[in-house]
Amino acid sequence: EIASFGDPCWDVASTFQSYFLYWIDFEIFNQYNSVNTETYQGIRLEQIKPSIQVFWNSYKEQMGYAKNEEEKKLQKTMQFCALKLIHTCMESVKGQSQMPASSAKMLQLSLNILSKPTQAINQLIIN
Repeated sequence: EIASFGDPCWDVASTFQSYFLYWIDFEIFNQYNSVNTETYQGIRLEQIKPSIQVFWNSYKEQMGYAKNEEEKKLQKTMQFCALKLIHTCMESVKGQSQMPASSAKMLQLSLNILSKPTQAINQLIIN
C-alpha cells in the first residue's frame, strides 16, 4: 500500500468509509448522549449522499470510465469499503469486553454491502 501503486478503488473505498463512519458515529452519539431527538436527529444518510455522489461523479469523470466499467469499479469499491468497515470494527473491539454499538452497525452495513452489492450501491450512493 505504501511502497508501490495500489488499486485506486481502495482509495475511493477509504473515502466512502469515512462518510459512512461519520453517519454511523452521529447516530450512535445521539443514542448515548441525551440529545433531544425531537429537535436534533443527527446526520442522516440523505444529508451525506449528495456529497458522496459529487465525489463519485467527479472521480469517475476524471478516470474516464466507460458506463460498463464504471459499474464494475463502483461495485469493487463498495466491496472494498465493506472490508474497510470490517477492519475498522476489528480495531475498535480490541481490548473491549463488549462490542460497541457503532462496531455492530459497521458489521451490519458491511454484511448488507457484501450480500446485496447492487442494492447497497443504489441505496447508499446512487439514489
